[in-house]
Amino acid sequence: MDEITIKRGLLAEKTTTRIAVVLLTLFIISLIEYQFYNNENKKITGSRKDVSSGNGKYLLLYDKIILKTSKRHNVDPDLVKAVIMAESLVDTNAVSKKGAKGLMQIMPKTARWLGVKDSAHPEQNIEAGTRYLKCLIDEYDGNLKLALAAYNAGPGTVKRYKGIPPYKETRSYIKKVLAYYNECKLKIDT
Repeated sequence: MDEITIKRGLLAEKTTTRIAVVLLTLFIISLIEYQFYNNENKKITGSRKDVSSGNGKYLLLYDKIILKTSKRHNVDPDLVKAVIMAESLVDTNAVSKKGAKGLMQIMPKTARWLGVKDSAHPEQNIEAGTRYLKCLIDEYDGNLKLALAAYNAGPGTVKRYKGIPPYKETRSYIKKVLAYYNECKLKIDT
């Protein structure tokens, strides 16, 4: 064998190795994406879900935004995380049947009122949702259950029923948010 043939053989071997590494990397990325999207589309059906597993781990992606926004509006960051989990399972592209959008499921009218240009943009959505949540907490003198009921069903509905409305969805929502909230608190305390 001459020197050129040996160099071509080595070059072909290196190229094959690089292609294999690229293909393996793409395969791993697609597995991760599949797992992510598969988890994103699962629904919680009343059972408690550990915030540190499943979609809760994606909250870490937004931790800095949540902490900064929570501090600015004087809202417990764990409450914001709990609302995000209950509202969208940490899906920035989530859209409800009624048209609420993004991580904190902001209704279009509320988004306009709060100056949101893109509800799917995490920072805008978390800013608006946290600000709105703070307004509701203040409006109901710190009564978290009433604030959450208003976040879910609207302040007009809470006013009309003079408290938590008798809607199964709203009552379930409050329990879900509080379960996530308590779970977040437990994770810090332990």
